[in-house]
Amino acid sequence: MSRFNCTLYTFIFSRKLLAKQTFEEEMKLFDAFMEAGVYITPSQAFESPEPGWFRIIFSTETTTLRLGEIFVYITPSQVFENTEPG
Repeated sequence: MSRFNCTLYTFIFSRKLLAKQTFEEEMKLFDAFMEAGVYITPSQAFESPEPGWFRIIFSTETTTLRLGEIFVYITPSQVFENTEPG
């Protein structure tokens, strides 16, 4: 069983990185990313009508994700409202 069970993903549009606007060029870019250790999903996998879209997935443990959610909902004023200046 994987220790990662929470994911967030985003899409990037990398048309400027393609020599030609083809799915073949997209696969060349995909291979280059994979060789560099960057694991992404090319647009062909999710049936995109145009090449150049990639999905990047970030995986983390549930606890880490929950801590991130807490920090998103706490504003700087909430953090410092109960503190006296130096």
